[in-house]
Amino acid sequence: MEKRRSLFKNAIYHVYSRGNCKKTIFEDKNDFEMFLNICNKLSLEKPFKIFSYCLMNNHYHLMIQTPDGNLSEIMHHINQRYATYFNATHDEIGYVFQGRYGDNLIEDDKEFLTILAYINLNPYHACLVDHVGDWSWSSYNELCQGYSKRNFLNVSYPLGILGKNDFRLFIESNKRKIDKSMSYDLKFIKERILPSLKDEILEIDKMQSSSIKRNFHKIKLLVGKTTLTNAEIAKYLNLHRRTVDRVKAKLSQKDPVVEGQSLIKVL
Repeated sequence: MEKRRSLFKNAIYHVYSRGNCKKTIFEDKNDFEMFLNICNKLSLEKPFKIFSYCLMNNHYHLMIQTPDGNLSEIMHHINQRYATYFNATHDEIGYVFQGRYGDNLIEDDKEFLTILAYINLNPYHACLVDHVGDWSWSSYNELCQGYSKRNFLNVSYPLGILGKNDFRLFIESNKRKIDKSMSYDLKFIKERILPSLKDEILEIDKMQSSSIKRNFHKIKLLVGKTTLTNAEIAKYLNLHRRTVDRVKAKLSQKDPVVEGQSLIKVL
């Protein structure tokens, strides 16, 4: 049964959505621009604010506030409108996004700043750019400038939380911190990101198999159903980062490891 979402007026959420089967959802500049234009137009129809965003090739992140507590409605419009455009433009059929979007309620300024850094550093940590500002499809440059021409983006709120701290310096200071600990501490990952997968993880723990096999299935689950990075998965499962890297690389091959094959070579 799908977990019922708790929605609140004026609540702020970290929202993320990925392409179906991890497929690319932004093929070119026009796709990126269309997604942002959809957000812009919708913000004139229904009240919501976005404090930060990052569009990657096969997924996106938004930090969004809904004054009317209608997050599901807003996200339905965004994803549906973009999916309609994408399929028509690229002569595709079927689902563009993998299931419903994911969301985490942001409860205080500490979480807000943690996720603010995480979203804007996504392209850097994915090794898509050498400098954060080189990625054109995030809110980083607009927040650095303290101004945005997009109706949906509110830069004053996050800059207000930072106080006198310069946003550029804030991001630079978080590069090493997030590299080292991904800034999401273990409690945050367990309580805020993975509650919907708790039962599935418990079922894997009950498997009558070796810890190596159980860890393989846990990694496979988290890779397939979350947008956690390899470092975050490793931290959550108390494994070495290289273990997660190897399993993920194996899963991405045409003939992924199956239960009958030796997992020791992978792990």
